[in-house]
Amino acid sequence: MSVVTPRCLPLHISSQRKRKLFADMSGDVLEVGAGGGVNFQHLPPKVRSVTAVEPNEHLLDAARESARKAGIKLNALSGAAERLPVDDASMDAVIATWALCTVNDPEAALREISRVLKPGGKFAFVEHVVAPPDGALCQAVGVAKSSLWPLLSLRTQQRLLNSVNKARRMMTLAAAQKLASHLPN
Repeated sequence: MSVVTPRCLPLHISSQRKRKLFADMSGDVLEVGAGGGVNFQHLPPKVRSVTAVEPNEHLLDAARESARKAGIKLNALSGAAERLPVDDASMDAVIATWALCTVNDPEAALREISRVLKPGGKFAFVEHVVAPPDGALCQAVGVAKSSLWPLLSLRTQQRLLNSVNKARRMMTLAAAQKLASHLPN
């Protein structure tokens, strides 16, 4: 089963929250829009390697330095979320923090993330934008809500509902099903 972990947090995320978000990551991890590699220091030791895809080639040297400091084996690649330069079903997990808001075609990016994830792989993302209700990001939250809802504590359910209500966006079953067809089983 895939785990979609949406987080609606302020622009600054504490180290503790990042460690918690990434705690279950292991094996080979892809970071979409890795930037200068600020997340590398928060990855658990179970992560074998990171493939960092970044559209701004000038940031890849900083990502390499961050990986060196964090003791991470890194494959830094220039590329875009809509066309990930990674083999099918090759990643145990995918991370995207503050990246989906910069993507020209979020649905294509989510299809690509689905394509590169191994069956049962994990996708964790953090975003700070309010997306259109029929957009891919809202669909992702809808899928997470519909597929993981029974497993969440009442407190977590309430926090998710509050986030959705604050954004004043309704998730439709049709939109959730549309995105679900792009996620691995």
